[in-house]
Amino acid sequence: MNARRSKLKDIPHRPTTHAGLWLDRYLAKQVDRNNSGDSGDRSKQFDALFAPVVTCAIPSGQLYQAAFERWKTLVAAHDGLESRLATVTGRMVVGLGSASVWENSIRLHHTYGVPVIPGSALKGLAARFAANWLGEEWKREGEAHQTMFGTTESAGYVTFYDAWYVSNGDKLPLLKDVITVHHKEYYQEKKDEDGKIKPPADWDSPTPIQFLSANGKYLITLGGVDAWRKRAFEIVALALEHEGIGAKTSSGYGRMKLQGNS
Repeated sequence: MNARRSKLKDIPHRPTTHAGLWLDRYLAKQVDRNNSGDSGDRSKQFDALFAPVVTCAIPSGQLYQAAFERWKTLVAAHDGLESRLATVTGRMVVGLGSASVWENSIRLHHTYGVPVIPGSALKGLAARFAANWLGEEWKREGEAHQTMFGTTESAGYVTFYDAWYVSNGDKLPLLKDVITVHHKEYYQEKKDEDGKIKPPADWDSPTPIQFLSANGKYLITLGGVDAWRKRAFEIVALALEHEGIGAKTSSGYGRMKLQGNS
């Protein structure tokens, strides 16, 4: 199945290339849902995004840097908004299960093609952590939880904005990563001649699946009344450190260290 116009096949990525468009629109061929067909083009397109090892070959660009500085100026000019810097301590993958021409995905900014952490993800993480670990008043029906995060009938006291990637004009903080499915037929509940699900075995063929993860620093911005905003930052810091954000957190992905004001 063709996934791009033939005239685009010889166009390489450039310093101004949008990483999201490169991944989603420049793929020459796409295997079907049963993974039949030639998947070599997918691997080549994936690998072309990187230098010889694991460093992304596309920089964040001056346009993004200008937008980032504008965002920082906007935050500084408004009372009730505060930003703090968070650093990924390992790797992070937000949006792994989103719709994509690949078997997996990663959340990139729609306009600038850089990694971004949606405010909704930060709010969901903080709300879940508070409900699970901070006592009765922070349960979902509790007064503190509903005051900070809101309900279906009223808005919360704290607003969670998208976290912007902190760029110095360097390469995008995208990394090659892999998931290896060791027992595909077992996970798919394939059955043998007797109608029983095939058990995992040492002779099963592992299936490596490439995906992208990210690292780097991100500017987390919250808005609201001072006392509630500062408390929200405390919850976000604990949640990022102990639970992580995004996918594969049980494997250590998504852990971040929140610093003081940027």
